Amino acid sequence: MRQIVEIRMTSWAVAACSLVLVLAQSPDGLAQSRSRWWQSEEVQQELRLSPDAASRIDEIYEAEMPIQRSGWREFNRLEKAFDKLLEREDVTEAEVSHELEHLEAARAELRKSRTLMLFRMQRVLTAEQRLLLDAYNKRRRDERRQRDSGAGDRRRRL
Repeated sequence: MRQIVEIRMTSWAVAACSLVLVLAQSPDGLAQSRSRWWQSEEVQQELRLSPDAASRIDEIYEAEMPIQRSGWREFNRLEKAFDKLLEREDVTEAEVSHELEHLEAARAELRKSRTLMLFRMQRVLTAEQRLLLDAYNKRRRDERRQRDSGAGDRRRRL
């Protein structure tokens, strides 16, 4: 049973992350901000997303963003310190290993909190909306692949 729950959670996380990635790379600049996909008229129409649902998703996002920003600041600080550590001639493997554990823990915490935010956002959607969202994501991915492969074809012809 636990394995089924883990697989379902992983599927949710993959779907949610893919939505954010697809929309963040959208060439048409969705609504007010690319990261606020639920505010896009296109997405709202496609998913038949109510204003109340969009508002609830926005509340989840607004509550999580200060945590995300703080986490990114900490991660960047640790990454800079780690880079400086690697530049030292006298650094030991034990020191690198110790600091690497801190850096990777910060990275993991960022991913975890972001995935949980996306999970909570998806919980606002109905089962039908999640299916529509998956279809929307697939279509956008296919469009992007087709556009990207077309660019490669043009380069080869030149």
